[in-house]
Amino acid sequence: MKGTDAYQLFRDFDPDTDFTVTYFEPCLIINASLQSRMTHKRRMSSVNLLSNIAVSGFLLLMSACKVQLQQMDSSQSVTAMVGEDVVLPCLLEPPKDASQMTVEWGRLDLEPRFVFVSLDGQAYPADQNEAYKGRSSMFPDKLKNGDISLKLSDVRHSDNGRFRCYIPNEEKEYFVDLVVGKRRRFF
Repeated sequence: MKGTDAYQLFRDFDPDTDFTVTYFEPCLIINASLQSRMTHKRRMSSVNLLSNIAVSGFLLLMSACKVQLQQMDSSQSVTAMVGEDVVLPCLLEPPKDASQMTVEWGRLDLEPRFVFVSLDGQAYPADQNEAYKGRSSMFPDKLKNGDISLKLSDVRHSDNGRFRCYIPNEEKEYFVDLVVGKRRRFF
């Protein structure tokens, strides 16, 4: 039996990235006429070129997205009850001295968004959201070890949400989801 080269279209779904990958694999067409083989080869070479360009673009996009995802993938969840004090953890990886860095703790759903800002190891209250004045702080003695965690005192139900720890000079951000529960009173 005589055959010719052709390509078959495949699509695979990657559940880890939620992306569908499209690619071509060679296959064998049996007993095709010469004219249809030539037409098919011309079509496949155009498709092949386009698919190579698409796959290359896709791979470049994926590598760019992975960098962004690595920064945002460090989300964790912390639970606290109304009235308690809570620490929202944020540690520089690899550990480095943060005492001379700017660290911004904020909530993107607030205006102004700043919960606490540390400028060279000192609290910087300008543009701080009123709801967090006097209730938010960092641990100056731990900054040298890269611990830029936020202490939030007297937790309120309105504190429930996503907090962002951002280091502007390094363009790194970490997220902590605070889940606030209410104490039940049993009489």
